[in-house]
Amino acid sequence: MRPQPLINTMLWDRADWLGVSHMVDPFGMHPPMMALLFRSELAGRSVFNDLLRKIGPDDPEGRLRVAIIEGEIPRQRPGYTIHLGPYLDNETARAQREAGDALEATVAVISRVCRMSPTPGSMGLAMFKEAYARARRCVLMSAGPTPRELSLDSGPRIWKTDLVFRRAEDISRTGPDQDQVVL
Repeated sequence: MRPQPLINTMLWDRADWLGVSHMVDPFGMHPPMMALLFRSELAGRSVFNDLLRKIGPDDPEGRLRVAIIEGEIPRQRPGYTIHLGPYLDNETARAQREAGDALEATVAVISRVCRMSPTPGSMGLAMFKEAYARARRCVLMSAGPTPRELSLDSGPRIWKTDLVFRRAEDISRTGPDQDQVVL
């Protein structure tokens, strides 16, 4: 078993993840940004720096999976869900390489889920998705509970080119599905 999971639960618990904020350049000159909002900005920076140390600024091994799941989820407010964690297949292959060919690797998957309930009529997610489709990448960063003006120079960042967009009704309720946890 991998001794160091991608998600450090103690850091995330201390930071208290509240949600995300999407920022889009209206002129399309810069890629969209997604800030992870934490109640404790200082602990949130620790969460982000821990991720950055593990995956690097470009996540070349595709370790961090960022899924945005839209649609209704039973007993949840209307909105969408952000699911952050490792790509299960990539982590399993990585653990197998580290364990060696003679051993079978076991991977424990720890992820984080946050339900977002934007104000009715909010276009933030739609604008973010459109900008992401054009740029084919986005910047992931951290911020406090009420982010001040953020920019590409606002601090450490992770570039992501592999966001996952799904509908809640497409998540398998019976077979294996990495996003089942949001249900």
